[in-house]
Amino acid sequence: VDYGEEWEEIERQEEESRKAAGRPKKKSSSNHKPRLNLWDDCENMPGAKPNATPVQREYFESRCLKVWKETAKESAVHEQERSHELEREEAECLEDEITDLFEMFPLLDSALIQDIYLCSDRDWDNTVDTLLKLSGESDGLDARVSKPAPKMDDENEFPLLVGKDDWQVVPRYILDEGRQDASPSPPTSYLSKVKAGTSSKEGTTAQ
Repeated sequence: VDYGEEWEEIERQEEESRKAAGRPKKKSSSNHKPRLNLWDDCENMPGAKPNATPVQREYFESRCLKVWKETAKESAVHEQERSHELEREEAECLEDEITDLFEMFPLLDSALIQDIYLCSDRDWDNTVDTLLKLSGESDGLDARVSKPAPKMDDENEFPLLVGKDDWQVVPRYILDEGRQDASPSPPTSYLSKVKAGTSSKEGTTAQ
């Protein structure tokens, strides 16, 4: 069993104590046998036993203190690594959430979406409600602004002008063109009938 380099020093000191007391030399185990490293296994050290010598007891206490410090150091490193990992996961999660909001509301400014979400302490429902209201107002404004103007050559884009008698009011230039037309052919089209009807009304009024 290998308890570290310090244990070899303890064995050397004990061997010197035996020589000074005239006791026989302790048999050492073969160096060719495998040795298990139990550096942090303080419970099985000789100094942990009731019949331990003062030197073994002192070494046991020193080893326990070193193991405790090393364990605390490893725990601090592990906690720091875990903290960095959690921060990275949190940042990735936040990025995914904001990206989802960007895709849900493509017409809104991305910086505005991010500010609203962060200011709401990442309250998803509250943020979505706010963005829905803004998106509705934005959609209405965009619809009014982006609506193309009616084409001047498309008569379907303009309403018909109807008089009190439910007859369509014919523009003056059409009537003038009709007067200039000397064709004696009887009116056959709807427009010709309207011209004829208007002319007859004007003649009746003059009488």
